[in-house]
Amino acid sequence: LAIVEPHGNHTVLVAQAPRESVRTVEPRLTRIFGSDSMEMWSPALSPDGRWVAFVDVYRDGPDAVNLWVVSTTGGAPVRLTAGRYFDVLPTWFPSGDRIAFRSNRASQNVVMTMPFDPQTGQAAGPPRQVTLEPPGRFVLSPDGRWVAYFTHTGRVHRLNVVPAEGGAIRQLLQIDDSTAVPSQWGGSPPMVWSANGESVYFVLDQAGTHAQSIMRVRAAGGNAQEVALLPPQVSAIYLSPDARYVFRRIRRGAGQDDLSEVTTIDGRTIARLALPKGMWPQRFTPDGRGLVAALTHRVAPIRVVPVAGGPVRQLTEAREYDWPVGWSPDGSRLFLRTRIDGRAALLDVPVAGGPSVQWLMPADAGQPGTISADGRYVTYSLDSANR
Repeated sequence: LAIVEPHGNHTVLVAQAPRESVRTVEPRLTRIFGSDSMEMWSPALSPDGRWVAFVDVYRDGPDAVNLWVVSTTGGAPVRLTAGRYFDVLPTWFPSGDRIAFRSNRASQNVVMTMPFDPQTGQAAGPPRQVTLEPPGRFVLSPDGRWVAYFTHTGRVHRLNVVPAEGGAIRQLLQIDDSTAVPSQWGGSPPMVWSANGESVYFVLDQAGTHAQSIMRVRAAGGNAQEVALLPPQVSAIYLSPDARYVFRRIRRGAGQDDLSEVTTIDGRTIARLALPKGMWPQRFTPDGRGLVAALTHRVAPIRVVPVAGGPVRQLTEAREYDWPVGWSPDGSRLFLRTRIDGRAALLDVPVAGGPSVQWLMPADAGQPGTISADGRYVTYSLDSANR
């Protein structure tokens, strides 16, 4: 988990340069937290910069996703929610003492809030339901009093506002998807409040094209206005909290990586970012001066530890993305799935140390699946790409 600061000291003169002369910069990265046992998604930095809330999508099994928080100064993550629920999209209130999130704890997905103690890093009370209808992405107003969110019924999408404490819903906008739909990128439409809380900015995908429009509508109501129209090869991914900046991707030709850019709301390029392979920004920081990014599925060594306690032993050197699939009957060897020269393989590793044995799988095999109880057979799936 890292903070990406594309502007450095924020005195970048290249912001005024023509688009074609904007150089790609290596952003300054601040590592906040890392784990080889947790899958971190939707990281959100608290307003005071002391905490990162996130979801661990695999720890509790396929039918449960819960919220966690970790200190930016280090330490063990703390669980905030539990149970067989999908608690996702943690969003901090400006005060830093409450967290809003989307959950299926009611009969359907709704926005909920939960008090948080910034001194202890613990939940300070139970979750409380705010909305009555299922939202897509939602955003909190700068004063923490309102929640704006999109919902849809049939082919109609509605932008609503509701008090953060719960109450009467006010509709700001209604869109028929034959014309345009709220942009979805990883399930999170780009949407923010203006700094003064008077307007909501959002992104629409224009029907029948690959073009996007950045729109603005007043929180008091009225017609939406187009702020910027993006060309088909450009996708607006996130808007900064004050609606000043846009993080976007530019699609290039086959065999070329997409470009990452930070621009002003009206399209002036501030910087192109050269991000580490596999790193993906998740949202802007609360002050809009950086991006919170997560790097997942990194190659990590396989370790074993005695269940009765004792020293940890490292079994692999993390040259590939290895994954344990089973033990030998006597527990002396661990079977790992790996890749050798691009092909799926099985690795037989002695736990007590010594040389490992490698078996290449058939050419049409996907990754190895499970090991039989006697350790003599392994299942695998056929790779459709090689059929």
